[in-house]
Amino acid sequence: MTRQAYPTDLTDAQWAIMAPLVPAAKPGGRPRSANIREVVNAILSHLRNGGTWRSLPHDLPPWKTVYPSWRRSGSTAATPADAAGFTVLPTRWIVERTFAWLDRSRRLSKDDEALPEPGEVWIRIAMIHLMLTRLAR
Repeated sequence: MTRQAYPTDLTDAQWAIMAPLVPAAKPGGRPRSANIREVVNAILSHLRNGGTWRSLPHDLPPWKTVYPSWRRSGSTAATPADAAGFTVLPTRWIVERTFAWLDRSRRLSKDDEALPEPGEVWIRIAMIHLMLTRLAR
């Protein structure tokens, strides 16, 4: 049974770009039972609409499947050793434009996280979705 697409769902062109980047299932473990594309769609839906994990739409994978996938994606990049702190960008509009893009995601409108890492992950996911949208044009 196919479902009606949500506005946050990846298009076929976006999935064609992203699919090769998704890690394969670990050998020796239980085979994947969830469609990874649907898990990504659920994460993007949660990013755009906010709310609790348990309130994911019923036709997406269960929250107990989606939430651990999101938690595993939480690796953060290290700060370069030569970073000397904050530097002013010559064109402030680039920063403001990026904040405007991020404001489209309801999940990022409030900072309710106890630690900075989950917020960083949500920003990365929002920017990945933006890049996929642009690359798939």
